[in-house]
Amino acid sequence: MLDGLRVSAFLAGKALQRGNKGTLVLTVMIIALVFVNLVFLPSIVAGVVVMFNQQSVDYNYGNLVVEPRENEQAIVDAGVLVRRIERIPGVLAVSPRLTAGGTVTFQGTSLARSLIGIDPTEERRVTRTSTRMIEGVYLSDAPATRTRASTRRTPSAASVSATQSRSRTRTVRSAGTW
Repeated sequence: MLDGLRVSAFLAGKALQRGNKGTLVLTVMIIALVFVNLVFLPSIVAGVVVMFNQQSVDYNYGNLVVEPRENEQAIVDAGVLVRRIERIPGVLAVSPRLTAGGTVTFQGTSLARSLIGIDPTEERRVTRTSTRMIEGVYLSDAPATRTRASTRRTPSAASVSATQSRSRTRTVRSAGTW
């Protein structure tokens, strides 16, 4: 077996001496790229997936999402369900949300969007959305408190008209920027 390895090494050395050096360099580069692709790319993709999941939990949903049963529009007795979830050991906070489709209109431009109603105090305990304010004030049950970044300048508040259906239109005033 050792003789076979010596013969192979001898033939490989002779082939390298007679062969084109550019081809050798190209072959080594291709093998290096294949190695990087096989080892590092899956690690990068796994890291991106972990970061996406973590940010979804931190800023969008929390750790648990309870939705209405199939073919139902709302959770019946949502307040009772919130209290039941709060009693589960290890649950730190619960933030109910109300989501509805609607049209948002600003300066003559209309966009169809999901409108999400939240309890600002509870939402602050569940997600970190309130920490991402660029300027202005975050929603609050109490008088508005300024964020760390809001000292640069006061935002120009804008009125936005949100329509959920033909019969209900509400104009709200923006107090900050995310």
